[in-house]
Amino acid sequence: MTTDAVSEAKNKLVNAPLVLALAQVRFAAVLSVAQAIPAIQEKLKHAGFPRYEKSEAQSIFFGSETGPRVETVERWEFLSRDKRTAVALTSQSVALHTNDYDTFQKFSESLRQIFDIVSAQVDIQIVDRLGIRYVDLVRLEAGESFANYLKPGLVGFPFSEVLASELGKVFSSTHSIAELPNSVLSVRCLQSNTGAFLPPDLIPSTLLYNLTLKPGELVAILDFDHYMTVDIDFMPERLVRSLDELHSLANKAFRAALNPFAYRKWGGNVG
Repeated sequence: MTTDAVSEAKNKLVNAPLVLALAQVRFAAVLSVAQAIPAIQEKLKHAGFPRYEKSEAQSIFFGSETGPRVETVERWEFLSRDKRTAVALTSQSVALHTNDYDTFQKFSESLRQIFDIVSAQVDIQIVDRLGIRYVDLVRLEAGESFANYLKPGLVGFPFSEVLASELGKVFSSTHSIAELPNSVLSVRCLQSNTGAFLPPDLIPSTLLYNLTLKPGELVAILDFDHYMTVDIDFMPERLVRSLDELHSLANKAFRAALNPFAYRKWGGNVG
């Protein structure tokens, strides 16, 4: 186990509020992916993903002359038996998403296996984007506020203090972006009482959630998205290493978003 892995296990929150971890690799379109699906499915079944679903997804393409256009692409999804983890594959991307996350060390082991399986069946030449995304759900108990958990820059307008019992549907959002030399870090905080516990662009989810919000419950959804634009070969080991780097900063951003109260509540070490 690496030093970073040991540190992650040591500082892990016992009652972490994580509801989704997602890693995606986008590549130059390979039309032969469809023909490789049967072989990929056979391998993924033995890797812990025995369930299969096929659907369609929409992708937005931008052109300098024609402007943005929306195209529908086939999406193949391979789910774990309990439907809490899934591999999503299209002709231009492969992703792993789960609500059964433990540590990045274990997550990255699954990623490496998936990349090996896909690359053995599909000749992927060029990777143009890598990204990792974590979504956390902050729920309040009596007498608590989001200011107890989160730093001031993430806490939206206190509608409950103004509207009291007349509080209707509420939605507020803060969004901060850091453009780094080789990547972009996006941090969003969405407050809502509409019953959603994931960001709008991730709804609906094919994963199974044992989670129900109370009617009118106000929650805060923390969304950390760290990605980079690249032009590299599809090499599993290099991809996992790059995603590890993206994960490290996203994890630091998550911890920087929290107040000491959150660490005490969720059972972790401050900082």
